[in-house]
Amino acid sequence: MKINFNGIEITLTTEASAENYGTNGSVVYTADGVDSNGNKYSVTWNTTAEWNEANEEGVDEDGDPVNSYCNDESNACDWDNPESVTMTHEAK
Repeated sequence: MKINFNGIEITLTTEASAENYGTNGSVVYTADGVDSNGNKYSVTWNTTAEWNEANEEGVDEDGDPVNSYCNDESNACDWDNPESVTMTHEAK
């Protein structure tokens, strides 16, 4: 997957995964990426309001989300619009 952030095209090198470290209990998704110059980035997406509301319904006795909207993580974020992109390594 490729994203464009502030005019920089970044190719994701890992799949986005959910994290809640340092987020006061909320969830963000993060992935690593690289641009055409070899610079490496950390990309972060916030979850959408719809995702958060659906998750508030909880899980059933099997641990599956009650709201089926949450069964598909493509619904979790606005994947075309990350919250932040941070360069983690500048290519030499």
